[in-house]
Amino acid sequence: MQTIIKNDGYRDPLYWTYENLQEVFDGIYNSKSYAEKISLLEKAIEKYPHCYDFYIALFETYMNRDGKADMNIIEKGYTLAIDRLKKENDGKLPDVMNWYFLENRHIHRIIYNYAECLVEIKEYKRSNRLLNILLKMHPSDNIGARFLREENLQKIRDMKAR
Repeated sequence: MQTIIKNDGYRDPLYWTYENLQEVFDGIYNSKSYAEKISLLEKAIEKYPHCYDFYIALFETYMNRDGKADMNIIEKGYTLAIDRLKKENDGKLPDVMNWYFLENRHIHRIIYNYAECLVEIKEYKRSNRLLNILLKMHPSDNIGARFLREENLQKIRDMKAR
């Protein structure tokens, strides 16, 4: 049963009270091989598609194993998160989504990770749009979006100067 509770933006206690999924996390992080970890992560994503940390972990597992990973993994999690937020907020993103609520952190992380992926393909302006969304939703910026945004702005200035 899913219960959506709106309070200061977006909160969904099913998704990120880690106790609900602790056994899943333990199995993944105690796995003996990359192949086993990838298999467990893929199963977790299939079963819990709105637990966005699984997408990040799968992406990072491929990066650690192969030195590269398909950006589509992060993009899929990001798209699901954004669609879910908009669905629960009358078609728009919430104005406030506090980092202090543990239930929101995986959403902040998937948006931030997608912004980082956009940097890798030199989509600095698109990355900054996402970072600005994060900063608007939580100006205290616990995730550090302001630093990546400044790096992107510098890269944009450098490109214009060439």
